[in-house]
Amino acid sequence: MRILYVAPSSREGGLQTTLRNRIGALRAHGIHSEVVFLEKSEGEYIFKDIVHYYVRSPGEFQKQIMIGNYDVISFIYALSFLPYVPKTYQGKVLYEVRGWNREIAGNLKLISRLRKVHAVMCIAKYLKPLVMAQLTTSVQVFVDGNAVDPMFHLIMPQERKWKDCPIPGKGRKVIAFAARMERSKNWFEFVRICERLNSIDKIEPWFICNPTNRDELAKVQQACERSGLKGISRFMYNIPNHYMPEVFSEVRRSGGIILSPSIREGLGNHILEPLAIGVPIVSTDVPGKNEIITHGLNGLLYKTGDINTAAEYAAGAMGDETLRNALIANGLTTIRQEYSPSVYVERYLGLLARL
Repeated sequence: MRILYVAPSSREGGLQTTLRNRIGALRAHGIHSEVVFLEKSEGEYIFKDIVHYYVRSPGEFQKQIMIGNYDVISFIYALSFLPYVPKTYQGKVLYEVRGWNREIAGNLKLISRLRKVHAVMCIAKYLKPLVMAQLTTSVQVFVDGNAVDPMFHLIMPQERKWKDCPIPGKGRKVIAFAARMERSKNWFEFVRICERLNSIDKIEPWFICNPTNRDELAKVQQACERSGLKGISRFMYNIPNHYMPEVFSEVRRSGGIILSPSIREGLGNHILEPLAIGVPIVSTDVPGKNEIITHGLNGLLYKTGDINTAAEYAAGAMGDETLRNALIANGLTTIRQEYSPSVYVERYLGLLARL
């Protein structure tokens, strides 16, 4: 089988690492995948071992389809080249939904009008009814989930490959925020929770992000200063994805957690990847994330805006050894049973077989 994925850009983000993980998992089962990008960006290194192209015109796209002999073409977000799939193409065409906004709703209406898509793949369960409500033609809608790259496992200090990997201050527990610096990621709530925790424990807030939004970043830094966190906060920019296992391993060793206050997600890699390393997760109870986390089993969920409860849960995940060990063990089981590459491939190929 040969699959072509069509993605908006090679920027560094969850879409790109998720796609890389999938392609790697499929490759292990003898399935060849390639990627067409519409725009070049800083995350190209993620695809250094994957065949990928950049196309800028319908003609270039059609030429690639004609020579590629693909069994499946899967469009991720962008549908600008969908009308140019050659009429002679005999394979299956998919559209992938990784989140929700007005543009995606409009794309689903385009799918209904063009009648060129055989199925829509949703990365999370909550997206399926949203998708079905927008479709006016009979198109199959599936939930295909995600896979975690095997490189995400606990890295011991003697195994480090990144000599500049950050290390927390002595005795400090890391509270990590790993997300884009934008309002939907709810960084201001993260700061408020850390302010509360700082009064009862020795913590070190880590902001792991790409500083693409400079105005928002400045606001975060100002909020840290107002909250008395400036001297203990650490900002980490543009960390390559292959170094993140070492970073998350340091969070775990410090006795810390991932604190994810985001308002919305597709199916967050910033939850799955640290979970695979054994880092306890405290998160807002929102769609996408609450499909991964079962409260009290493999993580702790709080209602958005409930600072007191979030701080209580974070303190428990760091200070209650029995609870912490249970969250770690159950999180690792979740990854193994639901998000390992082999489990993912079996599910994904099963969906393709139904087309």
